[in-house]
Amino acid sequence: MSPKSRIAQALVLATALIGAAAPSFAHGAGSNSGGWNNGGGWSNNGWNNNNGGGWNNNGGGWNQQRLETVNISIDRIVGNETLPLRQMGNIGNQYNGRTLRSVTVELMPWGSAGQVQLVVNGQVVAAAYSAGKQRIELRPQGADTFGSEIQTLQLRTIGWVPIDDIALSIQGGNGGGGGGWQQPVACQTIERPLNTQVSFGQLDLNNLFNLAQFNGCRISSISLVASTAFGQGQVAGLVNGTEATNRQQVGTYPNQYTLTFWNQPTAGFNAPQLSLNLMGQFTIRAVRLNLVSASGW
Repeated sequence: MSPKSRIAQALVLATALIGAAAPSFAHGAGSNSGGWNNGGGWSNNGWNNNNGGGWNNNGGGWNQQRLETVNISIDRIVGNETLPLRQMGNIGNQYNGRTLRSVTVELMPWGSAGQVQLVVNGQVVAAAYSAGKQRIELRPQGADTFGSEIQTLQLRTIGWVPIDDIALSIQGGNGGGGGGWQQPVACQTIERPLNTQVSFGQLDLNNLFNLAQFNGCRISSISLVASTAFGQGQVAGLVNGTEATNRQQVGTYPNQYTLTFWNQPTAGFNAPQLSLNLMGQFTIRAVRLNLVSASGW
């Protein structure tokens, strides 16, 4: 046998021995399927995230991919209305940091044509017509994180839409949003950028800031960046329709104005109706609420 033939035979034999010693689950234990990673221990994904459970990347606790469904029963025709989904589903600050995957609207098998809109922070982010459909799925299109991107969440109907149920699919956390430990609310300054015009009207602050999520806080003052036509405008804060702050004259050019409450109203689910009374032709560029702890900490 020639030297080249001996080398080739040795290579074939070595390959066969290596194949016999290798485990048969080379792909089954890869990083995409759980099992052991190259460095030992569980892989980076731990248990497969697609199964809705298992351990997280840090090796402890449930992972952040668990899905929870919040069901809201309607069972009526909703005609040209706006439904506050966070309040109706009791989705408070314990959901902060979790992701809204979708809002599914189950329709009754009858009714006239209409449209349903998903509204986040006053802006329509998804819409669909109800005619001929039994189920409508709306996705928030990127603005999907409670607390940072979702402050207010509403379902608006245009026309007469017969709604049976609404289901919100929420991802992250350990499920069971109604109980367990809740992260304390940070009572601090929160701001909403705006670019809206109001002529002799009121600006609703409860929906703008979703005050229901700030349990344990009080509102010390409101600041706004605004201007008025010809500098002929005044603004004041209202609590349940009654003037409850100092009144400010607003000039022609954008500037910041602060309204201090005489008695600090509470935030949270029991917050009173708060609004800005805009007496003139206003352009509002931003509104800020200054929150303080109700306990004085």
